[in-house]
Amino acid sequence: MQLRNISSLAVLPLALGLILSSAGQDAYAKSTHAKRHHKHAHSCPSSCPSEKDIVCTLMCEGSFKNLTSLLKKSGLLRTLEGKGQFTLFAPDDKAFWKQRKGFIADLSQDPKRLKTVLTYHVLPRKVMSSDLANARAAKTVEGEAVMLDSKSGAVEVDGALVTKADIKCKNGVIHVIDDVLMPERGK
Repeated sequence: MQLRNISSLAVLPLALGLILSSAGQDAYAKSTHAKRHHKHAHSCPSSCPSEKDIVCTLMCEGSFKNLTSLLKKSGLLRTLEGKGQFTLFAPDDKAFWKQRKGFIADLSQDPKRLKTVLTYHVLPRKVMSSDLANARAAKTVEGEAVMLDSKSGAVEVDGALVTKADIKCKNGVIHVIDDVLMPERGK
């Protein structure tokens, strides 16, 4: 009987070692995934650098799930992770909720239209809100210009109000807007 208890005690360290080893492998896998940053994620990874690119900033803000999902689907996510200086007029999730029922699904099913709408939200250079306030229009990556207006200190882009301006990123700036910009609207 004592022999059985001794053999059980001998197995305990082995089992504990396997559990700890497994936990160590999990931690390693998570840290390795985190090192890949936000390449395939839709939420802010703990490994975001202190100076974030546009995509990481969107993911860490938490209110751009629809936008990041559409950017990924269109292939533009990688562009906004890259080098260069961009200005993104970023509709938050509330802006997407204001759209008609089925808007996101319809847009997602038309890749050409999706890319057109999303590139209409991007300027090919960094433009701060003080510069937007002094301009009447700005040419987008899509090719058309967005109309700019500033009333009593508030900047509007094609009628969408900039609700949060000048979110600085290592590769540009984000201005949060309260509506989704459509290339044909505002003309």
